Amino acid sequence: MKKIKAFLRSKYSKQYKLLQKIFYILYAFVETRVLGTSIYEYIWRTRHIFKSTQLEKQWSEGVRQEFRNLIREGILSCPLPIESILDVGCGTGQYLFSLHSEFPLIKMYGIDINKQSIAFGRKKLREESIKNIMLINGSLDELKKIPAEAYDMVFTIMVLLYTGNDKIINIAKEMLRISKKRILLIEPHVSSLGESTANNLGFFHQGQWVRNYSYIFESLGVPKKNIICSQISLPSWSSSDLKSDYLIQIDL
Repeated sequence: MKKIKAFLRSKYSKQYKLLQKIFYILYAFVETRVLGTSIYEYIWRTRHIFKSTQLEKQWSEGVRQEFRNLIREGILSCPLPIESILDVGCGTGQYLFSLHSEFPLIKMYGIDINKQSIAFGRKKLREESIKNIMLINGSLDELKKIPAEAYDMVFTIMVLLYTGNDKIINIAKEMLRISKKRILLIEPHVSSLGESTANNLGFFHQGQWVRNYSYIFESLGVPKKNIICSQISLPSWSSSDLKSDYLIQIDL
């Protein structure tokens, strides 16, 4: 598929851009007006059924060191010691695995909607005899089953950009409820939104949600001074052409 896209972009660039624009318009309509988050939940739940070979690549090559280091700094910089963390949308658990040797005393948990990813990650952890990482299969809706303040720190890495307006507030509430000390989000973010956006929750751009997370968490009772939004500037990475990727740090 990537080769086909590259060929179309190089040989028929104008037509490709037009088709891409039409696709995103239709996709935005389906996402925002019809199916909501369920369309992405289906995609992520089934993505490895026929392409299981991608799991090994996700495990071995799926860690961006820049993102991993942001999570690492979030652990180290917290005024209160971090003894447990939860990776929401963990995939195979590759980020937790990349952190465990440096933080062997931290209890690490991950939750992901894809059964194949979780099964593969568990297998790898058994092979490595790693005891301080536990992976759970479940959607973001499963957060409501987790006890209050169960984890010192909860984080996401490019996960909430696939969560629609139908669920984002409830997910933010649950993350606040189960977090004891800190929340870290690596997500597309903008500091202000136009009045045309639905309830000021964000806008759908190129298949992803861009939001004002400061506004969302302030509306849920977090003091503004406890929220720090820092733009991520990486030459080799951007979730979209808006260059809106941020680290959002929320201290509780």
